[in-house]
Amino acid sequence: MSEYGLQVKNNSGDLIIDSKYKNFALYESGSVNLPGRTRTTITFATATAQNIVVALKPDTAGYVSIIAYTTSGGNYTGFILCSDANTTVYWKAYIAHYTSVSNPHGLLVYDSAGVLVYDSGRSYFNISSIQTGISVAGIQLYEVYTTITHTESSPYYVLSPIGFWIAGTVSPPHIYYWYIGIKQVDSTHCRVGWNLLYDASTPTNQSKGWNPSYDLFILK
Repeated sequence: MSEYGLQVKNNSGDLIIDSKYKNFALYESGSVNLPGRTRTTITFATATAQNIVVALKPDTAGYVSIIAYTTSGGNYTGFILCSDANTTVYWKAYIAHYTSVSNPHGLLVYDSAGVLVYDSGRSYFNISSIQTGISVAGIQLYEVYTTITHTESSPYYVLSPIGFWIAGTVSPPHIYYWYIGIKQVDSTHCRVGWNLLYDASTPTNQSKGWNPSYDLFILK
């Protein structure tokens, strides 16, 4: 908590603005139609050196996963999505803070070093609720998931971390690549489950990956 300056809280007593801390602000947004089982790269209009958080609003057709961020010369240039089905996803990218003022009018909050931490002309990362410790069993099985209920209607989501698994057989020859993803069920339910990215007749006896517990940020 700041020892000086402005503090703003909501009706629940949650701290919304504090002149000591920076807030994630909307950087870019858009939508994309994803083909099934193919990686799709989203490129920002302007690269940035600041840390990026991307929120997704998937539809009901398929699971969607962010599997990587793209960089060039130390700047973030975009991110890579995949889905197990043809689907449409909306996205919003947030950066840690802007240093420039969006508009000469409105409320501006600076920290003790004179760095801009809040600008009323920006749209900020707004968390409705957080679901922690989500477990998804059956790492080698397709369409295994955990269903999440939330009060926010048709929100954007941030899922972290993104687990993965590679498995297959030698006879018959086959290999599968999965990532943990998110899928909309309806306006107040979503699923966290396995997103099949790759399925081919390649022999392998591997069965390995990473399947931790997951946290889901539900945004307003």
